[in-house]
This record gives sequence, C-alpha cells and structure tokens, in this order.
Amino acid sequence: MARERRHHRAGRLAAVVASPIMARETAVTRLALTERAAALLRPRLELLRQSRAVDLQIFTYPMDAHVDVDIAFLSRELFVGSTVDHFAPALDGFFRFLERQPDLKWLHISSAGIDFETVETLLSRNVRVTTSSGTTAEPIAQSALAGILCLSRGTLRWIQHQQQGRWAPPPMDQWPRDLRGQTATIIGMGPIGREIARLLKALGLHVIGVRRNLSDRPPHCDEVRGPDELAEIARRTDWLVVACPLTEETRGLVDRRILYALPRGAGVANVARGAIVEEPALIDALSENHLSGAFLDAFTEEPLPKSSPLWGLENVIVSPHSSAISTGNEHRQAEQFAENLALFLDGATMKNGVIG
Repeated sequence: MARERRHHRAGRLAAVVASPIMARETAVTRLALTERAAALLRPRLELLRQSRAVDLQIFTYPMDAHVDVDIAFLSRELFVGSTVDHFAPALDGFFRFLERQPDLKWLHISSAGIDFETVETLLSRNVRVTTSSGTTAEPIAQSALAGILCLSRGTLRWIQHQQQGRWAPPPMDQWPRDLRGQTATIIGMGPIGREIARLLKALGLHVIGVRRNLSDRPPHCDEVRGPDELAEIARRTDWLVVACPLTEETRGLVDRRILYALPRGAGVANVARGAIVEEPALIDALSENHLSGAFLDAFTEEPLPKSSPLWGLENVIVSPHSSAISTGNEHRQAEQFAENLALFLDGATMKNGVIG
C-alpha cells in the first residue's frame, strides 16, 4: 500500500494491472495514457498481464512532472482542437511531458504523420516511435472520393442553386464527363493511397501510383511511376491526388510546373500536408480555371487564414483537416497500440516503426 500511495503522490496512477505479489516478482513497465485510452485498453492490458510476466503500471495524463514512464501512447483525443501549426493545450502539454521523460523507450502515435518537432527530438534520443499508419485509410480515402465525386458531378453548383432557390439544370455543353476512362494519379502508395486507388479503380478510372519503390506494384494500379516522372505523368492526369507523407523530398513537390502541366479542366485532391503543394500556384490555377476544382484537406497554414482566396473560390471544397475523422478510429488505433505493446514486451519488431 505504501508503494501505491507513493505512485499516487507522483501522479495519477489509474490502475496497477497486476497483483501486489506479482509486482514484486516481475518486471515493471510504466505506461502514460489518457483516461479515455486507458479505458479502451484495459481489457487488452489485463490479457497481457496474464500472459506476460510484467507489472503494467498505468499513469493517466495529465500527471505530475515527477512521473517517469517507459511507454507513452499519443492517442487521438489529444489532437482535438490542434492543427499542424498550433497545438491545443492538451497536445502541447503531452509533448512537453514526453520531452521531460529520461527513461522513455517507446512512443506510439495515433496518426500516420510524424512531422512534429518533439517526435524528431525523441528519435534523436533513440526513443522508438511507431505510428498508426493505416487506421484512418478508409475514412480519408472515402473523403477524397467524396470530394472528387462532388467536383466531377457538379454537386457544388447544385448546392449553390439550392441556396439561391434556383431550378437551373445545366445546358448540354456543361454536362460533366464520365469518370470511367479518366486517369487518376495518386502520389503516395501507403495505406491511404492504396485505398484511394481501390475506390477509384472501382469507378473505372485508369490509376497511376507514384512512389519511390518501383519494384512492387500496389494492387489496383495500372501503372507505377517514380516522383521524377511526375511532370510527364501530369500531362495525362485528370485527377491528381496527394496522399504522401511530408518529407524533405516531398515538400513543394507539386509546384507550379506540375500544376500547369495538368490538362486544362483537371482536378486536385490533397489529403496529405499543405506544404507538399505550392499553394500560391494552386490558387492561380484555380482562379484562372486552368483547374476545374480542388478538394483540399490540408493547407500551408492551418487554420486556413480568413484572408486566403481559397475560401471564396466556388470550385474549391475546403475541409478543416477533417478527412480522417471517424468514430472507429480510436478503437483501431488502440488495437494497434495493444498489438505493438505485446511485441514490445516480447522483444519483437513492432509494426509501423519509424526510422530516425
């Protein structure tokens, strides 16, 4: 009891998932979780306690600065209210907590993206980092498809006319083209890009996947090309979909040259990071009607400034970086963390590991 009281003084010890006798006989592993994540994970953690010789001590965030942990799970609710550029207090506080952890061995992140300064710092300290890559692939791909369908079918015009109380069927020279037979080029062939390829292929599009590794052709792709061929591919692309991580190689990859290489009337969907696309050039191409429209889930600056011309363009769908949201995400991400925790305790290679 004295030991447990000491833990309560150091931080909020949500649960010691082991008996007092087992705690003295087995190794101790200290986890930092939010209360919500701890509740979701409790059955899986109990199973791990029963199957592994480990005393899992769970500390719930926010906790006292004196708490030291071995493992942390950056779960989805911590991101609520934050953007890539501006962190809400909960997320900022968790990052600061992680930076103070001298014994931290592993961080699991509920997102696929890792472009955070704190994560880079942890990687430089040889902290293992894993992501939840793939857990949001379906909702993001469905959002991208919804954007493409709205733009291709003229849905935005219907909504505008409805708000105006106008019954205005378009003349024949403004009828939309069939999607079947059009070409979609998807930059990034991770889980999100692959799911987008599957959905677009089901609609009859010719799908080109762009990735660095050309030795393996992902399913549902008619062609696989390298990033160095993007300018050539753009000339025959009706829909350019950005679904790759932000890296030094992809920053500014879709520049003015690429955007204006697209045929007049092409469309763009960005469900990755705003910095991958040259935003001023994109605004020009949309304003000049070189591009027929864009579905944008990411921007150079987030929240998107009120002064941005993108707000006023009738051929643009602005999403507040919400293409991934879905009620099933946190369960999938918690499950992935639990699977990796079992691998971690076994000394095995974890899934979705990040190379620092």
